[in-house]
Amino acid sequence: MLPRGVYAALVTPFDADGEVRFDAVVTNLGRLDRTALRGYWVNGEFRLLPTVERLRVLGAVLAQRTRDKVVIAGCSAESTREAIELARRAAGLGAELASLSLPSAYLRRVTPAVIEAHLRGVADASPIPVVLYNNPAQAAGLNLAPEVLARLASHPNIAGLKDSAADGWRERFQAASPGLRVLAGTPELALDLLRQGGAGLILTIANVLPGACVRLYEAFQAGRAGEAEDLVRRLTAIYARTSVAFGVAGVKAAMDVVGMVGGSPRRPYLAVDPAQRAAVRQAIEESGLAEL
Repeated sequence: MLPRGVYAALVTPFDADGEVRFDAVVTNLGRLDRTALRGYWVNGEFRLLPTVERLRVLGAVLAQRTRDKVVIAGCSAESTREAIELARRAAGLGAELASLSLPSAYLRRVTPAVIEAHLRGVADASPIPVVLYNNPAQAAGLNLAPEVLARLASHPNIAGLKDSAADGWRERFQAASPGLRVLAGTPELALDLLRQGGAGLILTIANVLPGACVRLYEAFQAGRAGEAEDLVRRLTAIYARTSVAFGVAGVKAAMDVVGMVGGSPRRPYLAVDPAQRAAVRQAIEESGLAEL
């Protein structure tokens, strides 16, 4: 079962030479563990990490997290065989769930039948429940078709969906019900999805402002509609001025601003320049959310 609540979609901190900063993984988790986050989605920059590094980062998170935090391990791969192996390794390390995005390497051959066979094949073999991940921006524009999701929703080992695409989310939500728990992958989707019965949020911005993200979820659950709407507005603005504007480098810069360790991106991607970093700092200060 995928627990309800708010999850941080963790980034991977690198040093200036592109090496993983495992000390920073531990430092960041030490701070996030003290919040009311429900857990962590460990998938950050996975396309830039070979398997051995992905598993080492996951192991570092699992070794550091407190036992009340649920870990969703990123097990996405272009081949079904590799994704199954990642899920098995993640389970062996102690992860509670495995996340899985759409394959996209040979785009013209990625038909709905291919997508369904891949997702179903991994779910059949994974020793831990699978959370599907729909994000066209990271899957060459592919969107999980509602009819495919509807057929997968009854699979006993598929627990949920992280949806980061505004296009067609209502149709996917209906296709997922009642078998899957659906969580919003961006602040802009948060309230709409929660109002339909969504199970929570998996947000990159929770690395930066975990208190505000949790407060949003709690305000909605408590019926404080005005507070929830205000928090969504402010979090969406921060997301636009960091992640949307500058990619993962913007999120990392924002983490540095609030005292976390964002680190550098791994090449070929570039860190924000001084003017961009100043814009990120201004966005956080103007939001007033760092105090939550």
